[in-house]
Amino acid sequence: MSKKFRTFRGFEIIRSENDQLSASLEDYLEMIYRKTKSEKFMRMTDLADELNVSASAITKNVQRLACLGFVNYEPYGKVELTEMGKHTGEFLYNRHITIERFFQTLGCKDKGFVETEMIEHYLSRSTVSKLEKLTKFLIVYQDIWQEYLTNHK
Repeated sequence: MSKKFRTFRGFEIIRSENDQLSASLEDYLEMIYRKTKSEKFMRMTDLADELNVSASAITKNVQRLACLGFVNYEPYGKVELTEMGKHTGEFLYNRHITIERFFQTLGCKDKGFVETEMIEHYLSRSTVSKLEKLTKFLIVYQDIWQEYLTNHK
């Protein structure tokens, strides 16, 4: 990949050309996965409440997820993940947890959740894997991390 400077929107366009899921659809799929880890399905109305969006937005985006093969749904009823939806949802959920844990480990308590929500959609699987390993290292070797923080204020 060539290193060409682009605007944020330019990178958004490239991302949308290469990925099936927009950032918004990833949020929908991640939430459905979160809520169906212990249940087989979730209701469309519950999804609207969880994501703080209108019923019409839920319907439109769940239809998109269904067309892409991630969910099965009943209009105004249940949403259920397909196998592909479960697999992708699990990655999205783990990606979120990994990034959030990384920020917490760095000490970004007040903005960690918001920053996780903002950047999670733009990190590759390999970057998330490396962040997970780095976070584990920082937790296991907390004394080294604390020493670094003390000496590099």
